[in-house]
Amino acid sequence: MGKARHKKTTGVNIPMCVACVLFCLTLISIHMTSGFYAKYTVGAEGNDGARVAIMATDAEINLEDFCLAPGEEKEFTVTLTNQENERVCEVAQSYTLKVENLTNNLDFAYEYYLMDTGTMTIVDEATGIFEAGTAETATYKVKVLWPDVPQPANHAFEMDALRIVVHAEQID
Repeated sequence: MGKARHKKTTGVNIPMCVACVLFCLTLISIHMTSGFYAKYTVGAEGNDGARVAIMATDAEINLEDFCLAPGEEKEFTVTLTNQENERVCEVAQSYTLKVENLTNNLDFAYEYYLMDTGTMTIVDEATGIFEAGTAETATYKVKVLWPDVPQPANHAFEMDALRIVVHAEQID
């Protein structure tokens, strides 16, 4: 018996060769078609501009020495305007003025008076609208009342905090 010799042969991997050839053909065809479609390009140019409207609101609150005892009332004025630094608001806006009791330790009541042309009109809530492009002002007198009703003993040295909120928003 003779010795069998084994030869190492390296064969060609046919599926891998076919895949490489197909890949090369794909790259070539993509390159050729991109030049073909490049003939049909469209271009455009132009300019445009926009301007943002001015939204301006300002409030002045005159509030001095604001201490109350049961049965007392205090007033302060709030002046609202649709101007800021001499610039008039270019959009219509609505506004709301309210006084909030932050801690609710004490029972306060609030009254709002719209002061226009020297007369005072009682309003349920301080709301209004400023028209666009016209300088307008609204002055409110706000009265804070502390009813004279018997208070619990634990309210003897109680403090409360009030916040004056002016909310304005664009409506057009």
